[in-house]
Amino acid sequence: MRKNLKNHWLLILAILLGFLLRFWRVGSLPVILNRDEAALAYNAYLLSETGKDEWGRSWPISLESFGDYKLPGYVWVLVSLFEVFTPTDTIVRLPSVISGTLLILVTFLWIRSLKIPKKFAILGAWLVALLPVSIFYSRMAYEANVGLTLMVAALWLITDLKSKWNFKRISLLFLILLFGIFTYNTPWLLLPFFAGYTFLLFPYKKRKKSLLLIGMMGVIFLVGVKVFLSLTAQKSGITIFSDETIWSEWINYRENLDPRWLWLLGSKYAYWLGLIWQRFWQSFTPDFLVTHGDNHSWHSLPTWGHLSWLVYGAGWIGLVNSLKRIIVSLKLLKKSAKKKLEFKQEIALVFLLFTSISASVITVDSPHATRSLLFFIIWVVFAVKGLEWLYKLKIWQTKKVFWFVVISIMFLETIWHSHQLFNTYPKNQEMFQPGYDSMIQFIDKKSSGKPVAIVDPSGYSYILTAWYLKMSPETYFSTNVRQLPDKIGFRYGEQVANFHFIASPDDASETEEILLQWRSDNNGWRIYGLN
Repeated sequence: MRKNLKNHWLLILAILLGFLLRFWRVGSLPVILNRDEAALAYNAYLLSETGKDEWGRSWPISLESFGDYKLPGYVWVLVSLFEVFTPTDTIVRLPSVISGTLLILVTFLWIRSLKIPKKFAILGAWLVALLPVSIFYSRMAYEANVGLTLMVAALWLITDLKSKWNFKRISLLFLILLFGIFTYNTPWLLLPFFAGYTFLLFPYKKRKKSLLLIGMMGVIFLVGVKVFLSLTAQKSGITIFSDETIWSEWINYRENLDPRWLWLLGSKYAYWLGLIWQRFWQSFTPDFLVTHGDNHSWHSLPTWGHLSWLVYGAGWIGLVNSLKRIIVSLKLLKKSAKKKLEFKQEIALVFLLFTSISASVITVDSPHATRSLLFFIIWVVFAVKGLEWLYKLKIWQTKKVFWFVVISIMFLETIWHSHQLFNTYPKNQEMFQPGYDSMIQFIDKKSSGKPVAIVDPSGYSYILTAWYLKMSPETYFSTNVRQLPDKIGFRYGEQVANFHFIASPDDASETEEILLQWRSDNNGWRIYGLN
């Protein structure tokens, strides 16, 4: 009894510490909202005030925003929060903070449903609580972070239903999967692989139950196809199958290929397969997972990856041991029913790990952290399995030595990461162009409605302006002007209220005497023409 109480307290402590690392200074670290966060925030603000999004559409299922078509799940949550709390950056990021905290619990529950000992399930909870990628993503308004928690919760329920079949759990699974496809595109794209995981996991005697769950996933997947058809068409523009640069590289590749191999290796399908294979293995490298991350500054700390060295190394041990157990189980399948169950669970987990990066490997800028979030958590599960294997080795004088070594490494890495996050990172946030919120509010007060030109080569500052001024729906709808769509359908803001967004200072009109520009030479905003 006392031991169980201790274990529960260890889990609760992991959740509390995880929440603290995700919530402390979340409204100011990162320093301001990025364009995607601002789009979610201002659309939620408009919906809460008028029931219309930034395009004037009443409660749309997909939010077009500046053309990237966001799913409505996160925005629906924000609308509810704005009814209770004053809209601030902290409230905008709160759903992600809560999701990142709940991820600790649902990962523990999933690991336990895999029949892994409780002490190692708690260790898994601690690894997630201190996981760099989870901490970082939970501090920003990422729909993908909410979708990740829902996906892991679904995997827990699927795994648990194998031994605890009941209607309440099935109903909860249905609701989680359904809401999941409304949060981010990855939960929908991975549904067929969840079905594969279910088929591989359930024993043959329970095939009817597994087919019922697979059928339910199929229905939800078709709902996604029906509802988000336009969204799917837009997202296809960022894949290797439609990118113009990739097509150009394929043509060059064909021209340089030996004519004798042109029939086999020269097709676009062979070229795509080669790109996918390359991106697949890049997703397992320490450069992506530990030391550097991907090419997006909003996805990790500078010079940091997404996992700790402890999780990365232990994950490889767990994966290699799982592959070994699959091979051994294949030889004993006819002799042992227990081996059959072990084989199905191991192969299901390995299948899920390899397919979880499918949405990432077909992306132009792969490997891509946001589309690999589930992959990171599955890697933690394999890390737990690897640490459990190490625990059983006879190299330890006592088991306390094992725990001392693991806990020491875990907390040393956490202390260093926390130092970088809370002490070093605040001084290195130029990618967010900090200070825009205070500058735009200052200009709004001092300009007295005079025309203002803002140098905005990216084309996204209109949504940041609308959010940080809490621009009234009447003003926004009556003054908003869009540019024509670019090659992938994005439509950037050109004008809101008295603010005109231009590519360079030379584009300002004669009447626009006030100009705001980010100066990269001194990492700051400069105002010109305002007395």
